[in-house]
Amino acid sequence: MKIIFIIITRGFIIRNVLRSGGLVQFRNKGYKIVIILDCKEVPEYLREELASENVTVVAEKGRGLGRIHRLFHNIQTFLIFTDSTVRYLKYGNNRLIARPRVFTYLHIAFVWLISRMPLLKSLSRFVEVHLFPQYHVSIARLFDEHKPDVVFSTSVISGLDILFMKEAKRRGITTVSMPKGWDNVTRNYYRFVPDYFIVQTKVLRDELVRLQKFPAKRVYITGFPQFDWYRKSDVIISREEFCKKYGLNPSLSIILFGSEGGWADHDFDVAENIRVMIEKNELVKECQLLVRPHFSNFRNELFKKLLGRERVKVDTSYNISDAFVDNWDPLDDETKNLANSLYHADLLVTTASTLNLDMACFNHPIINLAFGGRFRGARDITPWLYKSNHMQWVINTGGIRLVSNNNELKNMINVYLNNPHLDNEGRVRLANELCYKVDGKSSERMVDAIDDIMKKS
Repeated sequence: MKIIFIIITRGFIIRNVLRSGGLVQFRNKGYKIVIILDCKEVPEYLREELASENVTVVAEKGRGLGRIHRLFHNIQTFLIFTDSTVRYLKYGNNRLIARPRVFTYLHIAFVWLISRMPLLKSLSRFVEVHLFPQYHVSIARLFDEHKPDVVFSTSVISGLDILFMKEAKRRGITTVSMPKGWDNVTRNYYRFVPDYFIVQTKVLRDELVRLQKFPAKRVYITGFPQFDWYRKSDVIISREEFCKKYGLNPSLSIILFGSEGGWADHDFDVAENIRVMIEKNELVKECQLLVRPHFSNFRNELFKKLLGRERVKVDTSYNISDAFVDNWDPLDDETKNLANSLYHADLLVTTASTLNLDMACFNHPIINLAFGGRFRGARDITPWLYKSNHMQWVINTGGIRLVSNNNELKNMINVYLNNPHLDNEGRVRLANELCYKVDGKSSERMVDAIDDIMKKS
């Protein structure tokens, strides 16, 4: 029986890799599975959900880096220079936004310089492995106890994943990893790389080869396993049933507002603007607003002033879990709610979000806000969210429309309400290029890839 370690550091990775079909596929292939969760102890609800005869669930908390290692890592991360790194260095978080601009531009110049030293990149990974081995007794004990044949890292940049991959490398055990999202391949230089990669799209494969200097022959392309939900026959319910669940009117158009949370922490004001448009009958069709908050600031209740307002509903179906550092663990019902929200919405309004890809799976109109989301003092810096490589990929497909003020937003909503087929070709291109295959078989391809790797090892 083949034994696999699967490292999980976020709740949404459980959804992506396991709940979307991966766990069932691994079982069907005859694997003995050890799921390692990055938490202090395994929550009882997860043990009940995941553990079974050949599935063991254990907790192993990640460790921080020592002072010298942390300093080295801060330099190592920026050994690639892209639009995404520049955007991050300017506006990546509140600390970077607040610092004097002279320090920002000096930082950018430094990153530009070191990113042009190929030898430094190779040397940095050598140093990472040999000078910072990060040996931990509890992790070694898990290897001794379970004797895995392969370690599957589900987030190549996460600290716990790297600890397990380093231990596997010391023991000559095959490692496979994947990026947890579609944005970090072009932003972070990976301080440790596995034996094989699984990526979601051809674009990510090409960038992995170009920027991370990883051999293409060791990369498998599978699609996004979480998008398999959108092709499950028992997920989508009727419009009448969906609207009844949320208290919506099935005869009115639905505008889905997808917040970007901490990355656009003022976008709730734009949702209020849309509510006013609806109230004042400024749209060409009678509409209602369904707001999907973001897990990163869900507890802040930023949309609470919309609660109880006419023709407005706020989705509160998030499963908040303190087990993970991001406090979010999307269970099946929540994932089904998202699928139905996208399917039944007439259009999506969001800010530089992965929801662009989700909605492309259903080929419904998509509007992106280039205003009102994030500020540096009085300056609106929301347009900078679209300077990253991954958002440029989205824009270049022609599958979304950017709006720069409230009037443009209102006009674009009306255009799409009148002609929902506008930009159809662009959305199809968006789905084909940036979602790969939305056929319900990405989880199967992911497990088949690991199976193929096992045969080579």
